[in-house]
Amino acid sequence: MPELRKNVLTDEWVIIATERAKRPEDFQKKAAKTTLAEQERVDSCPFCVGNEAMTPPETFAFRKEGTSADKPGWRVRVVPNKFPAQEIHEVIIETPSHQKSIATLSPQEVEEVILTYQQRYLSAERNEKIKQITIFRNHGQTTGASKLHPHTQLIATPVFSQKFRNQEKIALNYWQKEKKCLYCVLLKEELEKKERIISETENFVVFAPYASQSPFEVWIFPKSHQSSFGSISEEEIKDLTEILPKILFKFYSELDNPDYNYIIHTYLSNTADKEAKHWFLQILPRLTPIGGYELGSGIFINIVRPEAAAKFLNDATI
Repeated sequence: MPELRKNVLTDEWVIIATERAKRPEDFQKKAAKTTLAEQERVDSCPFCVGNEAMTPPETFAFRKEGTSADKPGWRVRVVPNKFPAQEIHEVIIETPSHQKSIATLSPQEVEEVILTYQQRYLSAERNEKIKQITIFRNHGQTTGASKLHPHTQLIATPVFSQKFRNQEKIALNYWQKEKKCLYCVLLKEELEKKERIISETENFVVFAPYASQSPFEVWIFPKSHQSSFGSISEEEIKDLTEILPKILFKFYSELDNPDYNYIIHTYLSNTADKEAKHWFLQILPRLTPIGGYELGSGIFINIVRPEAAAKFLNDATI
């Protein structure tokens, strides 16, 4: 029988309907494969090296010493979105190579990407009008990615979304009642049960959430209590540099490189009630379509038990 589960961080419900699927391994064949480009550079791609004039002027870059802004020589490059959704809407171009992805970048390359996330996050929140910052990555055409070239986006808004407000309210209510961080409590329970743990390092825990919205959804939680991604330490950046590409490479190698979104859920560094808030990174593979029921009801249907997904990803070889 289908099982109803609630995400305690958002009060959203999920239906775990495993009778609609067989085993997690089935997705290795059923997933629609997103083939990486074979070319290192594409003439028509504005994010490829040599095409810097096709984008607005860069706002930040890691580049070879002695090279000039908006010229070749960069390793990570940030430009304003040409068609912005908000005043602050940036594109973080993760690599000059058209064919790579976070899953296949070197540790040094991934570290510079994460350092860029932090730098641009801190830059955006210096604007006193900004209330919410979202860093997100769309991988594959079904996720909203308009360009194949690997990139992440940052959007900062002067308003709070209703979803953000609801999540904040739940966290604050729990703190006021229990004098504990709901996120830290959830993490402690996951570590004690060990049913959905995928991997663990000194600074992070990777697990499949109890009420996963999609097959193989993954959360990456910092062990230390931090409300803002902007507060991530150098040691934690190096740790995340190891974890994130490993998980994405498991998707790439074991699930035929599915489309996915990942989102950094975070509060601003100057947020009030920091003791109640905790940032984390969510990865949502798009292995099954979102239909009218999900859109109409707000209840997602997941056909793979999170416990089985965690075991599959834990056992997957790299």
